[in-house]
Amino acid sequence: KKSDYDKYLWIWEGELLKRHEALVFKDKFEVKAFVEPDNIIPYYGSDFGVEDPTTLIRCYIQDNDLYITHDSFLVGQSADLENIVERWSEDVPGSLTHVITADSAWKQSILFLKNKGFKIKGAKKGPNSIIDGINYLRSFNKIYIHPRCQHTIVEFNLYSWKIDKMSGQIQPVPEDKNNHLCGDALR
Repeated sequence: KKSDYDKYLWIWEGELLKRHEALVFKDKFEVKAFVEPDNIIPYYGSDFGVEDPTTLIRCYIQDNDLYITHDSFLVGQSADLENIVERWSEDVPGSLTHVITADSAWKQSILFLKNKGFKIKGAKKGPNSIIDGINYLRSFNKIYIHPRCQHTIVEFNLYSWKIDKMSGQIQPVPEDKNNHLCGDALR
């Protein structure tokens, strides 16, 4: 309790672990309401899933800060392709008029959404794209998340590096969970 109060609250009081040292974006983000300037260039990213959620995120960059303005997070039946068209249009402004960079492994989903009017393309992924993407996101001075982006906020608070079970040491490999918006769609 004295040496790591957040960890104490997590283990003994059952609260959400807030600022654990293994968090990928520890001390890099802030939840903050902001007004979007008129002259920004919005960026859109998507990640598809069957067991995992299907996501869409909207952001912009200003003065080496990243601002996350909107998100869409669909699971199960709500992630049906027909429903995605409606939800993305409602949840994320400009998603029909701006280019969306999506998980390139889902070619059929990308083609379907193109046929529905979305300007969507597959992302180019390299052998180190996950770590490179994390390093790029961490290179911003700060990442601001609008309070309406509740799913993004949860993921930023949970996305962690793997911890070795034997030594307890943090590994330079991210966990493959809680990363659909903050990891896959955003990078």
